[in-house]
Amino acid sequence: MDAVSSPGPENITSVGEFKTRLRALKAWSGLSFRELERRSRAAGDRLPSSTGAAMLSPRRGLPREEQVVAF
Repeated sequence: MDAVSSPGPENITSVGEFKTRLRALKAWSGLSFRELERRSRAAGDRLPSSTGAAMLSPRRGLPREEQVVAF
């Protein structure tokens, strides 16, 4: 079985494309927002589940860099 690579940031040219790629990455991971929160905490970062969900909202602008790193 071939390993499917995660969605990456290649060729993104707009905020909308960036958000779409983040949503694809979350779907690819299969993780809940609560699990992302736990894993980010374990890695020494902070990403509350509510912040993770808000990051993927099409109505919001770009998330902060530290949020993307934690994500």
